Amino acid sequence: MNVAEVLVEVLADAGVQRIYGVPGDAVNGVLDAIRRQDRLEFVQVRHEEAGAFAASAEAKLTGLPAACIGTAGPGAIHLLNGLYDARADHAPVIAITGQVSRANLGTDAHQEIDLDALFQGVEVYGQTVVHPEQMPDVAIRACRAAQARRGVARITIPEDIVSESVPGGEQRSSSAIEVGEQTAAAEQLARAAKCIADSQRPTIMVERGARACVDDVVALAQRIGTPIVRSLQAEDVLPDSHELSMGGHGLLGTTASVHAMEHCDLLLLAGTDFPYREFYPDGGPAAIQIDHDPERLGRRFPIDVGLLGHVGPAVRGLLERVPERGERTFLEGCQKSKAHWEKLRGMLEHADHSPIHPQHLARRVGELADPQSIFVCDTGAVTAWVARHMPVTPPQRFTLSGNLASMGFGLPGAIGAALSHPGRPVVALVGDGGLSMLPSDLLTAVRHELPITLIVFNNGKLGLIQMEQEVEGFPENETALQAFDFVNFALSCGARGRRVDDHEWLDEALREALVQDGPFLLDVRVNPDEITLPPRIQASQAFGFGLAKLKEFFAQFGS
Repeated sequence: MNVAEVLVEVLADAGVQRIYGVPGDAVNGVLDAIRRQDRLEFVQVRHEEAGAFAASAEAKLTGLPAACIGTAGPGAIHLLNGLYDARADHAPVIAITGQVSRANLGTDAHQEIDLDALFQGVEVYGQTVVHPEQMPDVAIRACRAAQARRGVARITIPEDIVSESVPGGEQRSSSAIEVGEQTAAAEQLARAAKCIADSQRPTIMVERGARACVDDVVALAQRIGTPIVRSLQAEDVLPDSHELSMGGHGLLGTTASVHAMEHCDLLLLAGTDFPYREFYPDGGPAAIQIDHDPERLGRRFPIDVGLLGHVGPAVRGLLERVPERGERTFLEGCQKSKAHWEKLRGMLEHADHSPIHPQHLARRVGELADPQSIFVCDTGAVTAWVARHMPVTPPQRFTLSGNLASMGFGLPGAIGAALSHPGRPVVALVGDGGLSMLPSDLLTAVRHELPITLIVFNNGKLGLIQMEQEVEGFPENETALQAFDFVNFALSCGARGRRVDDHEWLDEALREALVQDGPFLLDVRVNPDEITLPPRIQASQAFGFGLAKLKEFFAQFGS
């Protein structure tokens, strides 16, 4: 077996099912090895960044390793943004990159880039193969590192080594890693149980790490009478309709979640690495954190007890140690705050007039979507409307570019979701700004006849950026977007499409779009003047916004 064949065999044994990428001279040998086997699929995309985004989305949704490939020089460089998305959200992705021939390394040859230096900040493991004898060891280590450390592993192969024979390469491979649950120490569980017993106003915050054991988390919350808040990335972990759920937290969260966090005297962080320090509670409440990665314990917020292990065993251990609490005053206060928030939210969501309110659009998408839908959200104002107003109910799934928050993720992420979950409808929620960054891979969706519905929240501008400018006191500047005919673009790609700008036709258009078995783009012209307000408005933000509006007013007169 040659280097490329061994690489493909190791990837397939590790659980990789497809590689997203663009052909190129330095990786043609790898693509030929893929062509000559039937365990691994190559998915041609129109831009390597889209391929990396698709791999990242697949890995986030499945928990299994996914892969992408780029040729030497620009092909490898184009992977970077999608790989940083995988790094930021702890997704196991293996990146294969081509490289100039070994004789040309260090000579400033055509398309030569120092890829070891380029990928240093994004990878948990990276290696350039310069001898056939390094295989399959390098490939095995890369696969294991990506899975064990939940991150990006890179293998770079110079073009002159791809077809060289590997001595004994067929004798060693790598099976997929089965990671067992790690249980926190009994002494630490006892300390955590005492903290809970001593508290009066506990709050639990969950993220993706609690997905597999959310029933246990709910049981603990019911026993101690505590509200549950979640991060945006946990949109599909616990539905907002649950009586204990206060909804999302952070800039795009709810007033109820802010209330639960600001007034708690104990914060239990369950499987979350929530990065926004300004949205943690002031006043120093006691804190317990459950995480299987020791590096994450206490790095965002000071903790009193760190439970090193997976969330499920830790929560079940606490359930055995914590007595039932009859006191529900704090929980009831949070539920009143939630009821007030839902009343306000309902007024925005049920606005039945034109121009179409994005809050209403988000609500109706969630209500009309198939119960098996996978939602993929882009970054921008659309994230705010979806986070607050679109209901997601398990077994529905949800993903986005979380910690990196990169625009352009929506369509490629939907491709990764659809290919890794055949038979399930995928709904991509995108803004006109995000979609126009990487629109060409609609051709990829058409080529594979993927059941992807693109809902475009078209407000004609970079709405979230405008809000960020204005709360800082700057007048709106360069956020308006030139109009683009998304529907005709979709038709030219071979997809179906429709535009709607009248509230009267919205439900009919959504029903048509959401039942298609192939790519369908629905361009919805939403009210461009809707404001994406944070759940808690600071005086400085209000002052900055007012100042910006004054500047915008006087700018009309050239002043």
